Parts: sequence; C-alpha cells; structure tokens
Amino acid sequence: MNDHTIKELEKRISHLESRLEFESELLSNVVTEVEALINLLLQIIDDQTISPHLLYNFYYSILKRNLGTKERQEIGLLFSKIVREYKEGIEPPRLDEFHTQLLKILKVEEHEKANYPVEISKQFLLSYLNDDEFPILDAVAKKILDKA
Repeated sequence: MNDHTIKELEKRISHLESRLEFESELLSNVVTEVEALINLLLQIIDDQTISPHLLYNFYYSILKRNLGTKERQEIGLLFSKIVREYKEGIEPPRLDEFHTQLLKILKVEEHEKANYPVEISKQFLLSYLNDDEFPILDAVAKKILDKA
C-alpha cells in the first residue's frame, strides 16, 4: 500500500467512526424516548385512567415485566408447543396450568402472582379465537379456555 491509499483509508475510517458515533447517539436518544413512553404508558394504565381491563392485557404484562426478546419468543413458543402436542394427540393443559407456565416465562415471583391473575392468560388465548387462517389455533385456545 502506498501513502495515498493509507491516507484514503484513514479518511474513510474517520468518516465511518463519526457516522457510527452519530448513529449511536441517535439510537440512544430513541431508546431513552421509548423508555419514557413505556413508563408513561405503564403509569396511565396503573392509574386505570383508561380502563381497568388493560391491567389484564397480555401486552401490558410484557411491558410491565420489561421482557427481552428471548422471553417474548418463549411465550409464542409455549403456545406453539401446545398446538404441536395437540396435533400429536396430547390434550392441552388446563387454564391454570397454562397460566402457571406463562407466569414462569414472565418470571413472576411467588409473592407477585396476585398481580398477574389468570385473566391475563384468558386474554392471551382469546386473541387466538376465530382465527380463520389457522383454525387449529382457535381449537386449542378453546380447549384450554374450556378447562377453566
């Protein structure tokens, strides 16, 4: 490499570093704003100024627990596993069993369980009812809900 090439590379690296720093700062600002919005949303819901039913909303529970991507995926995998097992002839769990599994994924401690009633699991399962595209989801959700 000659001196000209090295200087060009150094110039490009400097430009990329500046751009990375700018984008990093921008991302940090966005994360800060999202965290503030989440905190505000949680406060509004906790104050029940919108609707007390939101306290049982599944997505509210996810926000409140501040779950990462892995845990969120585990929730979807829980229901997928139950559906797969149902296709293999294994009966779905009772609603209380499903709720216990869900609380485990949400990492709810024993002393916190009263704040996460079974209504959360009901709301989650109700979201799968009347699924015309995947009727098996509807069938499994109904079976779990019927075992309340």
